[in-house]
Amino acid sequence: MIRIFTFILLLIPVALRAQNQPPFVTTRILTYAPAGLPSSFQSYFRTGQNIELFTASAGTLGLPIEYTGPQTFALYASKADLEPSPDGRKPAPPVATVTLPLNCDVVLLLCTRTADNKVGLVAYNITSNELKAGDYRVFNFSKSQTSLILGEQRFALASGKDCMVRDSAWHGDVIAFPIKIATVADGKPKLVYSSMREHYPQRRTLMFLFDGSHPSRPITFVTFNADLPPPKPATASSASPDAAPNNP
Repeated sequence: MIRIFTFILLLIPVALRAQNQPPFVTTRILTYAPAGLPSSFQSYFRTGQNIELFTASAGTLGLPIEYTGPQTFALYASKADLEPSPDGRKPAPPVATVTLPLNCDVVLLLCTRTADNKVGLVAYNITSNELKAGDYRVFNFSKSQTSLILGEQRFALASGKDCMVRDSAWHGDVIAFPIKIATVADGKPKLVYSSMREHYPQRRTLMFLFDGSHPSRPITFVTFNADLPPPKPATASSASPDAAPNNP
């Protein structure tokens, strides 16, 4: 009886350590840096037993990252920072971290520049359970309060906010519907873009709004297809998702 009790006491610290370990996730990560990464920024991350270079672009979604690791995704300044220290020194801290959503097959990782020209990370669940076929997720990175029309859907989107947009009429055939964007100042909308959009019901679309480069074009936007090809073996490279830039 004493031996059993002693054995249970020995197991308690092991169980507590297991409870304190962050959960592991297996997912695919798409990266996007709306303002680009700082020119001097270079970082690495660990997935499984491999150390990989981290990349993100302002022009397109990054190639999907097959990630297996802690729920806290961390970037480090060098490969050496991810290796065990030979003399037992405390490892260097990460340069950026983000908590990934659990039970999510696809994650959108947005890379933002901080005030001191470092990088911040924000993770969004864009698995098919959240962003379904025919849906749009719209992100407003412009400085303007905006008002949008997508087909029959009308909605406002404040600067720095995002929203999901869906319509039951978007799940049938390929259709064309109007897309209109207005900036809102003092409660008054000003139309800045109006066109027709070809909508594919099987696609899951990410839309990013930005400040335009000229007063005549105060808002510009880009859309991406968030669907990915099936995962390939670890030894093979993955294909890039389709991208469809728009320049209103």
